Amino acid sequence: MTGFCILILIFSNMYTVQPGRRWVTAQSLTESPVYQPDKELSVNIGDSATLQCCISENEVRIVAWFKQPNRKKPQSIVQLYKSGGETFYNGFQKSHFQIERSSNCFNLIILNIIQSDEAM
Repeated sequence: MTGFCILILIFSNMYTVQPGRRWVTAQSLTESPVYQPDKELSVNIGDSATLQCCISENEVRIVAWFKQPNRKKPQSIVQLYKSGGETFYNGFQKSHFQIERSSNCFNLIILNIIQSDEAM
């Protein structure tokens, strides 16, 4: 039986005291084998944000990015396959979310941040 691993990542936007700005945060449910150099990014509405996720173990074959709106269940954004390719879910569109791959890194880029990107 072959091993199957899914790495679950959650991003969220949180309000700050500065008008017109939002926080974008990436969190991992497990400490290892995930490396995320920027766990929080401050971005303006209309800007883009890159949430970085690098994996140190070769056994991980699928990475899943989720969005969790405040007090709601997580929504699947995209599943990435280490061998290549991705599947977007729940109306999340490639025109707003892009994937950037390099070595063992699977970064989620949110283009043109809008209010509905907000989550906790």
